Amino acid sequence: LIEAAGYKIDNAKRGAERGILDSLESIKTVLQHTKLFDLDVTTERIEQEMVKYEQYARTDEGHRIICKEFDLKINQINGAGPFIEHLKEMHIQYCDEITPENDRSLIGSALLYFISSADLIPDYLFPIGYLDDAIVVYLVLDRLKQRT
Repeated sequence: LIEAAGYKIDNAKRGAERGILDSLESIKTVLQHTKLFDLDVTTERIEQEMVKYEQYARTDEGHRIICKEFDLKINQINGAGPFIEHLKEMHIQYCDEITPENDRSLIGSALLYFISSADLIPDYLFPIGYLDDAIVVYLVLDRLKQRT
């Protein structure tokens, strides 16, 4: 999509090993032209938001939102693919009571971020509006992998 819009992408920087985080800067360039989002969106800001959501996931209200509103949000976007599958797997893991509390709150942070309409990149900028949600999922999966 970025190339189709006429923006250059450095082919030397391509590859699966670069991951979704490295794509943020290229997509940010495209998004700057829309003027519909906060230009300061960075992985660091997303991580700061994750800390807030991780704390919120430990509350009764956060738990209630995850349990009751996740399926509504999934159905609302009517999406498919690896991003949605990761979210569904994370939701199952979150709901499993044998999941350690630290893992549950971390997973809960990604689920709450996905459910929340207060994103750094608004979801109504579909599909790019879900980029920050995808980055959160990537960050959580990476942190979970590091714990094992």
